[in-house]
Amino acid sequence: MQRRLALPAILLLCVSARSQLFTPPSFQAQSAARYTVRGAVVNAATGEPIPRALVELNGPENHAALTGSEGQFQIEGVPAGRFLANARRPGFVEANRFTMFLGSKRFAGAAGPRTVSFTVGSNTEPVVIKLMPEGSIAGRVVDSDGEPVPNLRLQCFLQELTSGRKHWQATNGGMTNANGDFLVGNLPPGSCL
Repeated sequence: MQRRLALPAILLLCVSARSQLFTPPSFQAQSAARYTVRGAVVNAATGEPIPRALVELNGPENHAALTGSEGQFQIEGVPAGRFLANARRPGFVEANRFTMFLGSKRFAGAAGPRTVSFTVGSNTEPVVIKLMPEGSIAGRVVDSDGEPVPNLRLQCFLQELTSGRKHWQATNGGMTNANGDFLVGNLPPGSCL
């Protein structure tokens, strides 16, 4: 019985020793090093810190943390490498929507200030993630007699600029309730139709 257990243990030891022989020492030291990533999540419109935002690091390993009361986060034990950091918090637009302003012009698209790309290592700078507060539209739909219109599907459109031309892009929608009331949330700031 002892002989059966000894053979797999010896094989495991040999394989482990062999892998150490073929792994360059600099890579061994680098892959063993762990770092602390620090940063903040702030409101893109006001610069104020955002407490209790979920921060996720995606890269060679995935890590997550919640920001504290001052919008700060700290994630320990992160290996060296390239990472994407993103943040989420109710009350801010979804990760796939953003709005940038250049003067009076607004640009919307599918990537933006919610995702930050950076490299973790011995000189990692603090990471700042900016979240855009969401907008919402609420109201009541009535017919020509002033009666509520229930179960009416609504669709919001945002004016966007693509290749120098304005066009309307469908965004979030909703439905009226039995009283004709509606609320459409998770909208980027700006004008909707």
